[in-house]
Amino acid sequence: SLMNRRCSSNQRIHPTNMSQAHRISLVVVGCLQVSIASGIIFGWSAVGGESSFLTTAPEEGGAGLSTVTTTEIFAQAASIAMMGTPGLGFVLDRLGPRACSVLSHLIVLAGVHM
Repeated sequence: SLMNRRCSSNQRIHPTNMSQAHRISLVVVGCLQVSIASGIIFGWSAVGGESSFLTTAPEEGGAGLSTVTTTEIFAQAASIAMMGTPGLGFVLDRLGPRACSVLSHLIVLAGVHM
């Protein structure tokens, strides 16, 4: 089986025996895991609730954003994160973990300076 094969450090094991349906199911499961882990499903109540720091008035020490604005910001960030996952997976598969890590850090660095 594919999992029992061993390879040296300069060889790569490609899942050639995996069907297209199996590959698609792995992508769907991966997207669900990212959604749950990143708080898209369960974490929104802490960010967008009425007593959230983001929606609290500036006079009370909050950011004073409307719930519509916070929803738009959160949706854009979640969408970009979800779209980046397959791209970084491609880099990981083709170039390895070191290149993927460098690219990920460069993306975060660019986001911090925006």
